[in-house]
Amino acid sequence: MNNLSTDGRPLEVGENARGTLTAEDPVIDGKLVQAWALEARAGDSVRIDMTSDDSDSCLFITGPGLDEPVTDDNGGEGLNSHLEISLPANGVYLV
Repeated sequence: MNNLSTDGRPLEVGENARGTLTAEDPVIDGKLVQAWALEARAGDSVRIDMTSDDSDSCLFITGPGLDEPVTDDNGGEGLNSHLEISLPANGVYLV
């Protein structure tokens, strides 16, 4: 997952972002995937909500200090996803 492109998709702590999956996005395990880059500092607490009216969303976050990706599928309302995490290290995380 660490080799996914985040070109043109930066995230910042406290920011709202909007994206749309397209046929040009990569497919992993039969599902379209879109990666966003979140630059954060050790101890930053982030809340990520991903909502969709068109599909079942699933969130992943991986990066420095995380041995395995942290995931959520349907932790939000309906088929939406929700993660809250305190990030363990400085660096760029893929969401």
